[in-house]
Amino acid sequence: MIRTIAKNEIISAFRNKTAIWLAVLFYLLAFVATFGGWKNFSTGSEQRQQAKEMFRHEWVEQQANPHSAAHFGTYLFKPFTFIGLFDPGLNNYTGNSYRVEAHNQAEMNHAVAQDSDTEMRFGELTIASLFQLFIPLLIIFLCFRSISAERENQTMKLLFAQGLKPSTLLWGKITGNYLIVIAIIVPAVFMMLIATALREPAMLTRIIYFNLGYLIYFLILTSIFVGISALSKSSKNSLISSLGVWVVCFIMAPKLVAGISSRLYPLPSRGEFNKMIENANSKGLKGDKDRMDRQKDYLKKVLSKYKVDSVSQLPLNFNGLRMQYGEDYLSKVYLTINGQIEESIGKQQSTSHLFSFFNPFIAMQQLSMALAGTDYEHHIHFHKKAQIYRDEFIRKLNLNMAYEDKDNLRSDYKVGPAFFKTMEDFSYTQPNVNWAISKHQFSLYALLFWLGITVLVINLISKKIVIN
Repeated sequence: MIRTIAKNEIISAFRNKTAIWLAVLFYLLAFVATFGGWKNFSTGSEQRQQAKEMFRHEWVEQQANPHSAAHFGTYLFKPFTFIGLFDPGLNNYTGNSYRVEAHNQAEMNHAVAQDSDTEMRFGELTIASLFQLFIPLLIIFLCFRSISAERENQTMKLLFAQGLKPSTLLWGKITGNYLIVIAIIVPAVFMMLIATALREPAMLTRIIYFNLGYLIYFLILTSIFVGISALSKSSKNSLISSLGVWVVCFIMAPKLVAGISSRLYPLPSRGEFNKMIENANSKGLKGDKDRMDRQKDYLKKVLSKYKVDSVSQLPLNFNGLRMQYGEDYLSKVYLTINGQIEESIGKQQSTSHLFSFFNPFIAMQQLSMALAGTDYEHHIHFHKKAQIYRDEFIRKLNLNMAYEDKDNLRSDYKVGPAFFKTMEDFSYTQPNVNWAISKHQFSLYALLFWLGITVLVINLISKKIVIN
């Protein structure tokens, strides 16, 4: 009987052209989103590749003093994956380049959103935003009359009089409307799968999980809005209630959660953060001496190691060692203070994960970014790899000065391409899909929790459904 009800629901939706017009609107928006996303992706990828090659060429072909080269430095660029086209997540806000230079631990810079006032205000139209916000609206317009119309047309009495169970009616309506949603999005899903397989096969598992997550999300929403229709006395009330849920849960709640998280766990500004780094580096971390005393102690240690009485007697350039010692301590300071910041951000993330058990939109939003590789965790993963590369990069330059330039910072001491080419280029590999999911287990659990809750609630509603 569920199959019959579902079939009638599908026929009705296509007969009155509701599903057709919603599908047309969806694909118009999807075309705009995909075109804009592809343009940004292809242009950005080309620009990053050109910049990467240019900076690498400048680096390996130079003839310079290692310390001067360390100050000149270079840039690293975060690679954007093809799947990020569908859900850019935080990529447009977290920056995509990292400066490698001496005496400074840089943050990520050059966020795309800095150059787009419209994007900062309204956000970017993407496949993810359509799936997260537009498809729920589409589901509302498909489902709001599902049960309430049967009540208004007096057909519910007839159906129940013929022995139809309320639970069968509800699940038949849910099945029918869910299949309509599937029919609308299946072409888009297949195009995403094929495009990813052709462009970036390594991301195929991610895009499969990405779409499976949304299929669960759509089933949850279909059940919720059919349930609202069953509880509403009229189709008008059902539509108003459903739209109210959409506004509160999909528009207001995410901003409210972000505001609560920021108030509970505030973060320092960029200027305050830099000042904290400078103060800790100058005065020393808790339990450490200030910069001058640290350098004096280090000098004594080096002199003792080589069993000499003065710097001039050392068989190396002490300035190179001293600068590397300073770099090592700066890294220690940065890791300590940045670790405190990351802890606060982690608590903000945990707050969002907690609220995802109250709102499936938040759960899906977090999981979507994770699978697309555009969430905060992926950003930090890249940033840490870039920091490790930066530390080894500067270390090699300082140690070259220490052991090759024995005349203590001769102004004419230079190295050329033969040396600079020995410094490996930066290479980054994104973590696998299991790593991504492990960082958002609560979001996955929340989504499955909502799936279980909707099944229970629909069964409860079916027992209390009002005919009149």
